[in-house]
Amino acid sequence: NTLTSGDRHAVAQEEQTMAVRRLTPLECERLMGWPDDHTRYKADGTAQADSHRYRHCGNGVASPVAQCIAKHILNI
Repeated sequence: NTLTSGDRHAVAQEEQTMAVRRLTPLECERLMGWPDDHTRYKADGTAQADSHRYRHCGNGVASPVAQCIAKHILNI
């Protein structure tokens, strides 16, 4: 469908209501190449807050990327 000049207000209103949702800790773990719920529990077995799980993912290394870099280094 094409927009006509009369559709400008509808498009402007739609753009204002659009928002990007935050990734869940599970999605972050999957993007990092880690198993599901890898950061969910502390060493003592208690559940960990989502803010800490986000920090772990943010400070971590994406496993598939590290593996790819290591393979290229070993092939040189």
